[in-house]
Order: sequence, then structure tokens, then C-alpha cells
Amino acid sequence: RILNATLVGRSGELRRLQRAYTLTTQSQRRVIFVSGEAGIGKSRLAREVAQWVALTPHATVLWGYCYEMTGSLPYQPMIDALSTHIRSCTAPQLQSMLGKSAVDLAKIAPELHAKLPSLAQPEFFGPEVERNNLFAAVARYFHALAAEHGLLLLLDDLQWADTATLQLLSYLTAQSSN
Repeated sequence: RILNATLVGRSGELRRLQRAYTLTTQSQRRVIFVSGEAGIGKSRLAREVAQWVALTPHATVLWGYCYEMTGSLPYQPMIDALSTHIRSCTAPQLQSMLGKSAVDLAKIAPELHAKLPSLAQPEFFGPEVERNNLFAAVARYFHALAAEHGLLLLLDDLQWADTATLQLLSYLTAQSSN
């Protein structure tokens, strides 16, 4: 079913994306990239899919944005997506989803300290270990959301993403095939 008939010339793409999301609700993870020239309606198509998914009972839709500017924050689109969701959760929900990985996720999502004030300060084990722990914490969070309700993570304007974000996205993509 197409929600907004004013989406012109993209009904086939919309149906393919809806079908792909439906498969994710059957434990078949998907990573999909929508690409094309600027101004052809990629973000609009993503909004239509997000509106459709939002009608699914208990589905979670998270948005993250990359910005065209020098010196953008590492992991900015993931921070956007995580922060919005974390603010909507209760402390027990977060503790249940994250467990011990909350300490690692709090490095990019400081809202966790507000929700979980007793959260310990992380020990530093070196940059590679820190990065791996962070990536694993983000993956656990997204997997927990997907397992519980279904998850649509939309990252807009990925062409402006920093290297750290792309590395995390690569990690998540590899995890989605496991």
C-alpha cells in the first residue's frame, strides 16, 4: 500500500523498500543504500518508507543525518539516531537492552548518563579496543531494538559522512549478515 499518492515516479522503489522491511520482520536483516543525483527525491522516498514502517505496531524508526561541513563530529548520524531513541526510553528499558555495554555506548550518547546516573566511568584500554567496544555496543543496541520491535535506521546524506561513521557503518553491515 502506498501512503502518499503524491510521490511521483517512485512507486516501484517504494514497494521494493517496503518488501525489504517486511523481510526484516522475519529475521532477515537488510542493508539498503538509496543512491542517485542530488534532488531526485531520495530523502522523500526515505520519509515515505519511514511513515509506512511507523504504522507497524511497535516498530522503531531512527534517523541520522550527515552534514556537509568541515570538522563534523565523528559518528554524528549514529549520535542523532541513538540520542533520540535513548531520550524516549526508561532507565530499565535501557539497562535491559544494553547491560554492561551501556558504559561504551555512553561515549557517544551522553544522554545515557542522565538516564542511568549510576553508570560507571569507562576504563581506557587503548584506541583500538575502545573503538571495537563502541562498535559492539552500537550493534547490540540496534540488534536489541530490531529483535524486540523491528528497526528501520535511516542515515541521510551519507556522502558527507566522516571516516569514523563509515567504519561503524561497515561494522554494522558486516554484523547484519551474521
